[in-house]
Amino acid sequence: MRPALGRRMAHTVPMMDVGVLAKDGSRIFRHRDYELQCGARPADSGRFVPVLVVCKQVWPTRPRSIAVDRGEHLTEQTAIEAAYAQGIEWVRNYG
Repeated sequence: MRPALGRRMAHTVPMMDVGVLAKDGSRIFRHRDYELQCGARPADSGRFVPVLVVCKQVWPTRPRSIAVDRGEHLTEQTAIEAAYAQGIEWVRNYG
């Protein structure tokens, strides 16, 4: 069934939810059968580097540290958002 003229189809890209705040300041998100631990660590000149750990919630459940593009993240929140986007892409491609 096609949408009527002037109507747009629903946006299908997953939206970033609030996530659970971990003790170290990172955020933990659940996506499908995976847990994404997204964080940021300080880098040179007041910028932040995204950190991503992916752990499958069914056997085998070993955590994997995933390389994330460094980019130019001026705030910790933008670095966490970049890690989250990379985590969603990793699950889509390799999960």
